Amino acid sequence: MYNAIRYPASFFDLAYPCLTFVFYSGIVYIWILPIIHFLVIFHTSDFISANTGFNIIYYITMKYNIYNDLLNIKNKEDLYNKKVNIITNDNIDLSHYIFSKLPDQKKDILLKHLSKYKFKTKTHILIDIDDTIYPGSSGGTNVSYKTKEIYPFLMILLNLFIEKSCTSNFVTILTARPRFLRKNVINHFNKIFTDFKFDVLPGKIKHLSEGVGDFIDKYFISYVKKTRNKNINTNVSDQNLIPYYKKMALRKYESYKKYSLLFPEFEFIFIGDSGQGDINTSISMMTNNTNVKLCFIHNITQVKKKQIFKKYKESNFRFNIYSKSIKNRLKSKNILFFDTYLDVFKILYDKKYMNDSNKKIMKTEIKKYMNISHDKFISPILYNRFIESISNYS
Repeated sequence: MYNAIRYPASFFDLAYPCLTFVFYSGIVYIWILPIIHFLVIFHTSDFISANTGFNIIYYITMKYNIYNDLLNIKNKEDLYNKKVNIITNDNIDLSHYIFSKLPDQKKDILLKHLSKYKFKTKTHILIDIDDTIYPGSSGGTNVSYKTKEIYPFLMILLNLFIEKSCTSNFVTILTARPRFLRKNVINHFNKIFTDFKFDVLPGKIKHLSEGVGDFIDKYFISYVKKTRNKNINTNVSDQNLIPYYKKMALRKYESYKKYSLLFPEFEFIFIGDSGQGDINTSISMMTNNTNVKLCFIHNITQVKKKQIFKKYKESNFRFNIYSKSIKNRLKSKNILFFDTYLDVFKILYDKKYMNDSNKKIMKTEIKKYMNISHDKFISPILYNRFIESISNYS
């Protein structure tokens, strides 16, 4: 006969499964997780070329080759093309490499070299993601269009801009998303925008905390209940005009400053939104004698109170976060608000960045968007505002 299990169980009977669990958990914690962590970081690392894959030799020798390769090029056009190739084809964060990986002496030598042999002037676009390329999910509060859907006219606008000889042949995303997401962001947008490629200037995880308030407000309470205009003192310096998201804005501005040293031939156009920090970034760009020529701010639409079972009324929406007086003050510094990317095209056309041929193409696009589906909007009110705004274009 089999012996019955003893009750109550001995100390060993109780301790053995616990000790086994602790033992194997220790193995996972000490050995398995670090290996997985290493593989993830290594796979998403900016030091791995998209064309070489998991190549250890490339990882070890790359930083020396880039420095020497760039320093040995004396032809201005070749040097420019080399920089662009490193960014768009090798998928390397060249700005991070120069300013974070090179010793100070080598960094200074290389930056002087890039400045000495800068190519002819080209106009380059810096653009934010959430509420600027499309309405963000967790990273934005705009409700004027369907979440994660590219805003109308943006794709054709960028395509028309990129094809010009006086512009660069790629676009740079200036974002608060942390560096470990950089490769994913590039791959994501390269699949959507197939006619050109992207570079990404990322942010830091600690600066994302400034957006937590909007996230909580959006998903658990409602959107901001009071307009920000009431909290703004207009009798202050430009740098203190908008008292929101200053750390995030400073990080973006610092990323831009480094990038402008990497590409001294660039004159920049920045496109952001009125939701998180981009106005402060624009103010820094336009008041510190930089090579930024224009800043566009997407005038986002917010919901004062979410409606789940009821239909939206016009009074439920906030169509302007900032007052007309604030917008006019910013306009004097070439920081321009827009409702749709058709507005951006109008301004670029007036400033001779776009021509009559581009205008004809845009008019064809307008006809397409006049038949846009109502499903792209959460309310007929927003649909009607969009149709009205684009039908007035001439």
